[in-house]
Amino acid sequence: MKIVLYFLCFTALLFSGAQAAKFANDFNVTWGKQNVNITSGRRGDVVTLKLTKEKGGAGFRSLSPFLYGQFSMKMKLIKGNSSGTITTFYVGLLLQLF
Repeated sequence: MKIVLYFLCFTALLFSGAQAAKFANDFNVTWGKQNVNITSGRRGDVVTLKLTKEKGGAGFRSLSPFLYGQFSMKMKLIKGNSSGTITTFYVGLLLQLF
């Protein structure tokens, strides 16, 4: 009986389809596609947004809600002349009413 139970558990895990989701497949660039770069690495997917004088910035949103996740931000300012630089980083929640 124990062997049958182990076999059923193993089979359920094998065919459950549980896998790590790729963030790159679950979001949509809303504006500034030329300023978005997506890379995959050992610690997950990285989305890089650029802000340039000529092409502006970029924005994106997820296609579905996430249970958990992490984000961080690094900014590189002009050396010695960064006064007057305005940076904005928004995180929003869209509620769907049933």
